[in-house]
This record gives sequence, structure tokens and C-alpha cells, in this order.
Amino acid sequence: MSSDDVQARVDRALRVLAQRLAGTGLYLRREGWDSYRLTARPNILLWPVLEQLGQVRCGRAQLPVWVTTLLRCIINGDARRGLDGVIEEPDRSVGVALLLDHELIVPTRRSYRPSDQVLYSLRLRPWWSPGW
Repeated sequence: MSSDDVQARVDRALRVLAQRLAGTGLYLRREGWDSYRLTARPNILLWPVLEQLGQVRCGRAQLPVWVTTLLRCIINGDARRGLDGVIEEPDRSVGVALLLDHELIVPTRRSYRPSDQVLYSLRLRPWWSPGW
């Protein structure tokens, strides 16, 4: 397959994706050379949704694997009664401090829960809310 064939297939796929997004609140935006991003259409989204998007903290947190394991346990609700047995000290305290600094978790009475930004980014429903 030649590079022209590959480029034609990519262009076709991008057109198809743009057509599929036409009825949504998203559009495909070029972000440099061979890079694209799905972006919200501000003129379609309701004001409360735009406010929520404005409050989401952007960026990526480079976390060590053991800290992401700790975060996964908190997200899954495995740490509801505390973090004992999830990860040993002193790593537990360091990991919790790092997750708190990045605003990925918030403290509860007994333990921690994912922050609203994490829930929004991962499209999760809170396991600690009534009815869950």
C-alpha cells in the first residue's frame, strides 16, 4: 500500500468521523501535523455544561504505577474503610499526598473518594451516593 493510499484512507476516515459528530456537541479540530482533537462546540452546549467544562482541570499527571494502583483502588471503592492493606506505609502516605496534590482524590470521613474531575473525565457515577 502506497503512502497516497494510506493518506486517502485517513482522510476518508476523518470525513466519516466528522459526519458522525455533526449531530453531537463535538467536532474534530486539527491540532498540528497529523494530530486531531475532539472539541466541544460551544454554540451547541448548554450554559451549565460549558461551566462544568470550564471547571475541569486540564492536563496529565505523570504518576508512578504504584500510585495509579492506589488511585484505582479508591475509584473502585476498595478503600472505603481505609487504605490499610491496599498499599504499605510509607508509600501509602506519599501516594495519598500526591493524589491530593493533583486533586485526583478528596478526603471523606473514613477514607478517600475520587474527585469530581476524575469522575467527569472517566464518565463514572459516584458509588458513594444514595442508591448505589
